[in-house]
Amino acid sequence: KDRVRFWKEIYTRYSSSQGVIHDTENLNIIYEAVDFSDINSKDELDEYQKRRQRIKRVKALKRQVQARLKKISNYDNPTGLDGKDLKYWMLLKNNGVEDISALSRYSRIRFQLGQRNYIIRGIYYSGRFLQQIEKIFKEHGLPLELTRMPFVESSFNYRARSKVGASGIWQIMPYTAKAYLKNNLVVDERNDPLKATEASAKILKNNYRMLESWPLAVTGYNHGPTGVMRVVNKHNSNKLHELIEVDGFGFASSNFYASFLAILEIEKNASK
Repeated sequence: KDRVRFWKEIYTRYSSSQGVIHDTENLNIIYEAVDFSDINSKDELDEYQKRRQRIKRVKALKRQVQARLKKISNYDNPTGLDGKDLKYWMLLKNNGVEDISALSRYSRIRFQLGQRNYIIRGIYYSGRFLQQIEKIFKEHGLPLELTRMPFVESSFNYRARSKVGASGIWQIMPYTAKAYLKNNLVVDERNDPLKATEASAKILKNNYRMLESWPLAVTGYNHGPTGVMRVVNKHNSNKLHELIEVDGFGFASSNFYASFLAILEIEKNASK
């Protein structure tokens, strides 16, 4: 529930000119909101320069958060704290944090960019494809809710490319595409929304056949079904909410199903 609540905020409250600095494990802990409107409005800067300034601002804020956490970790009680120091103390204690020093590791302090405008645009773009996508999933006997996964992957932008090589509305990786789609120097069927949908339906079907649980099968779409099965066997559990708390899935994989659930609720209440 905490993870879903976090992603609902990211998808509906914060635009891509904003974001939050938060703890990677307890998503109730949001330290700071970040706004890039002033940087984005500088006409004298090109996109590369704006991006560099945004990155610089985030790094500086993360260092400030880390310094504040290290400072308050030396206090056994809030006596003597005021301003933001006291605000951080109360935020952490209200969320059951006993060891503040553990949260002060730089690797636990993360920035998440807002997605509101992308989701709004995605709802508009999805109208081009959803009817046909639902038809394909129905033919494969799959839950129709799964057709909303492209909101999480790409906001239905068929030109979307990731840094690691995923492509299309379903963000299929090159090595995954080999078994289902043409992908060479001449043609890349990952960028065809309907052919990619056919492939993704087969991928999700195989994931479910292997993992026998939709939360795990959806997580396997991001993390890889073999990797999920390894975690299931290691901990002798098929309950996703237990596994993401005890094993290092990585931030994206441990939040993939939660962000999907958030999208389902958001799309149903899009007008609101």
